[in-house]
Amino acid sequence: MTDTLSAGWTRAEANSRIKIYRRVFGLALALQIVIGGLFLFYPAFSLGILGLPAGAENPWPSIWGATLIFVTAMQIPGALDPVRQRYPNIIAVLGRALMVVTFLNQGGAFLWFAAFDAVFGVLIFLLFQRLVIAELMSRP
Repeated sequence: MTDTLSAGWTRAEANSRIKIYRRVFGLALALQIVIGGLFLFYPAFSLGILGLPAGAENPWPSIWGATLIFVTAMQIPGALDPVRQRYPNIIAVLGRALMVVTFLNQGGAFLWFAAFDAVFGVLIFLLFQRLVIAELMSRP
C-alpha cells in the first residue's frame, strides 16, 4: 500500500514539474517570437530601443529576427513534450549558453540579450533537470 501511495505522489510530482517547465519554457519561446518579430518587421524601431545604430541598408536585424523565429520554432516540440523530446531542450540550454558568451563579447546594448538568455537558460536547465529526475523517480 505504501508503494502505491509513494508512486502516486511521485507521478503527481512529475506532472507538476512538467507543467511548470512548460510554462517557463513557453514564456521564453513566446518572448523570443515577439523579439524576433520586432526585429524582422520593425528593425529600425528595435535597434532604436537598444540604442544601436539603425540604417536602411543594414539587413542584419531582419535576418537575425527571422533566424530567431526559426530557431524558436525548432524548440516547440521540446516545450510540448519535454519527457520524450529531450534533444530540443538540451539544445535550448546549450544554445542559450553560447549566445550569452557571444552577446557578452559584443558588450553594450547586447548585454540585455545576454541577460535574457542567461536568465532563461539557467531556469530552463534547472527546471528540466528537476523534471527529468521527477520523471525517473515516478517509474517503478
